[in-house]
Amino acid sequence: MHDFSSDYESYKMDLAHPNVSCNANYKNYLDNYVEKYKSVYSNCKIEQKKDKHCEEFHKFLGDKNYGELSILSCVLEGISRRIELLSDKGN
Repeated sequence: MHDFSSDYESYKMDLAHPNVSCNANYKNYLDNYVEKYKSVYSNCKIEQKKDKHCEEFHKFLGDKNYGELSILSCVLEGISRRIELLSDKGN
């Protein structure tokens, strides 16, 4: 849980702008991070489980905004460039 909390600030800074590009390894790591967060959030906030993981969740992530954490994303390198080129053709 501590990793989620400390990584959150880094991700938030890295992904502050929409359509930030990233390599495949970073995107895969980020996508896994978001899925794990959603799972823990569901267990601890929605189902209100009281296990050790949830204690840690509330300690380190209780005050974080679910909306921000659950949608962290980046655009795989190469894809954003193709989108830009296609949009330029439309002008």
